[in-house]
Amino acid sequence: MIGCATVLGLLGFGVGFVAAWVTGSAHLTPLSAGAMTGGMTFAAALFLILKDQMRHCSAMKRVRRRLQERDDVDAERFCHSLSECDPALLLHIREAVATFFDVPLTNIHPDDHLRTDYQLDVMEPGFHTVVIFHVLAQVKAVPGPFTFSLDSLTGYREFSAHVQNIVKELESGTDDNDT
Repeated sequence: MIGCATVLGLLGFGVGFVAAWVTGSAHLTPLSAGAMTGGMTFAAALFLILKDQMRHCSAMKRVRRRLQERDDVDAERFCHSLSECDPALLLHIREAVATFFDVPLTNIHPDDHLRTDYQLDVMEPGFHTVVIFHVLAQVKAVPGPFTFSLDSLTGYREFSAHVQNIVKELESGTDDNDT
């Protein structure tokens, strides 16, 4: 967090220093111009990073609290509600979601709406990254580059299909490289 703000502050320092040096300002030395722009850039970046971090933590607490207050749903009922999906993959996804929110598996329901129940507008990109890499580890697929969009995803049916496509793409890419 501070590292990112520092890099941006140094960039601001460089821009201010060069701008004052190029313009040859008599009232402002390049060093003071760099220090002012660097300091202001650092402070602004740090403020925005902290604001975003507080927003994420607050949303995580709200989602976790809501999930923990619900009735339990066992694995059989979870998979039965989504019978057209691969049950093993569903359970891996469910485990990853429970791990992400640090709640028991039984608090993850099959009819959860990803965007509203999990506040994905705040949780992205961490949510899908944690879930995908957890599932890849469970199915022993070699991680690699993939594209993923939550724009059309609303529930576990679509989410499971997208995760399955990513696993297949990575497995086929691995097979292609081995031959």
